[in-house]
Amino acid sequence: MTKSVYVDPATRVEGHAKLNIQFNDAGAFEKVEFQCYEPPRGFERLFIGMIGEEVPRLAAKICGICYSAHCVAAVQAIENAWGVEPPEDAVKLRELMLLANLLQSHILHFTFLAMPDFLCDNPQEKNFVGLLNKHKELVESSVKLRAVGQKLTEILGGRQIHPATVVPGGMTKSLNKDEVEKITANINEAKVLVETLKNCAEKVMEAKASLLEKFGKIDSHFLCLQQKQHLTLCNADLELSTRDGRIIVMKPEKYSKLVRERVVDYSFIKQPYLDETGLEDGLIRVGSLARVNRCEWNNKLLRKFDKAFSRPSQSTLAYNIARAIEIEECLKRIEEIINDGVGKHFRETVKPREGHGVGIVEAPRGLLFHYYSTDRQGTVTEANVIAPTTQNALAIEKSADAAAQERFAGKTYERINRDDLNSIEMVVRAYDPCLSCSVHLVQIKRRVRKWKK
Repeated sequence: MTKSVYVDPATRVEGHAKLNIQFNDAGAFEKVEFQCYEPPRGFERLFIGMIGEEVPRLAAKICGICYSAHCVAAVQAIENAWGVEPPEDAVKLRELMLLANLLQSHILHFTFLAMPDFLCDNPQEKNFVGLLNKHKELVESSVKLRAVGQKLTEILGGRQIHPATVVPGGMTKSLNKDEVEKITANINEAKVLVETLKNCAEKVMEAKASLLEKFGKIDSHFLCLQQKQHLTLCNADLELSTRDGRIIVMKPEKYSKLVRERVVDYSFIKQPYLDETGLEDGLIRVGSLARVNRCEWNNKLLRKFDKAFSRPSQSTLAYNIARAIEIEECLKRIEEIINDGVGKHFRETVKPREGHGVGIVEAPRGLLFHYYSTDRQGTVTEANVIAPTTQNALAIEKSADAAAQERFAGKTYERINRDDLNSIEMVVRAYDPCLSCSVHLVQIKRRVRKWKK
């Protein structure tokens, strides 16, 4: 009879999930199931019947962490459906919002969710309080650095959470002189604060080199927006890096033909895979590691990453270091846009029409896909959202399985301890799963048989 050990709930992640670690009759490890029981929230149904202008504001409320990413992806999809080209100044403002979103999200995960696993030795201290007691400077710098991202979002989006300034055709506001000066001052402060995080990442790479490289490692394809000389979160082609080394570039509109989703009976998250290769060979991953694997940034921490992992890296725990690299690149890109200047032509007049459109951006956790169809009045008739954690769901399960095979080698069911389970959780956390974003509303059609006497 199969026996199970549950990690319930999975901790230091957003949302609700558990791990079902299964053992056979002899007590030997068999497999891991990553089970999300976050209640489906029905946003895709709520969009239907809504006027297109309102879609970005509702989309921002899908998540309390990735709000700007959802907002911008949604408005891009509506604009594509209506044949709208936003002005360059609006594109710059939206990119700044995405960068601010990534900044605050990455810092939250790197310091407060991931680093206790690497910097706190006592299992009882692997939490925020333990980290604060041992690494106060890191915690204080991270709190201040994350506040910079929130302040930028407030300036650009009208409020720190769920921005309201993004509309089809552009933005409802641009930046005035005082706001530019505030952003510049915040970025100058952040450039000093980020050094603490970079030093931490370097020390972790040195001290935990073998663990980072091998534990929970799997082979997968990677999917991201094509990375340029700077961190690129929007307005770029898709790039598929195959596990055999090929690079395939395509337009974002090809995404829905490239990726398929399967339903499993033990989780509310679907498990996407590459349609051309099938489920077994079509494992994909998105997020910071996918972007860093393909970037050409001039970054000191990236050069050390290259020595430790040899890009393209398939290491799951390397996701944590990739986020630290992106935090610094995020600050560089914000400064670059501000120095280049944002003008006052931030909105075009739009006319709703019948159509369908796709919007794809890089959210902190990876590619975010929004699709909408509208009728002649501009009312939404179809909606589909595929979040990064959905795309990583199968990879999370495979990584946890790989970690369990290593950790439980030679062990039976009766000998499993808390440290073993904590190590499997650490691999899940590396993906920074955002489970609220990832669940879909599924319509179930029931067949009712008539009773025959």
